[in-house]
Amino acid sequence: MSHGAADCRGPEDLWRREDIEGRADSARLRSGGEAEQGDWAAWITGSGGNPSLQDAFGTNFFKYMVYNDAAWDFKTSTADHNVKLADDRMALGLNATDRS
Repeated sequence: MSHGAADCRGPEDLWRREDIEGRADSARLRSGGEAEQGDWAAWITGSGGNPSLQDAFGTNFFKYMVYNDAAWDFKTSTADHNVKLADDRMALGLNATDRS
């Protein structure tokens, strides 16, 4: 089944508790769930001196998939350059282009 822009109702979708078919969906960040284990601290802000998971996933995506360089440091490049390079190198395999 294909889902498009018509399936997205707006920013409130971030907080809804069901998927597009109306089934319970616990994968989204929950309103008021900032203090729950595995929510904001783990994914958004990091905790206990550890970076967030989105930082780890994003940094490692660029290190190992885009640059193929374990020593790559995001502080040595610009966002514009990184996005263009990621698109040039990874778009064919990662971008959703099949509208069927």
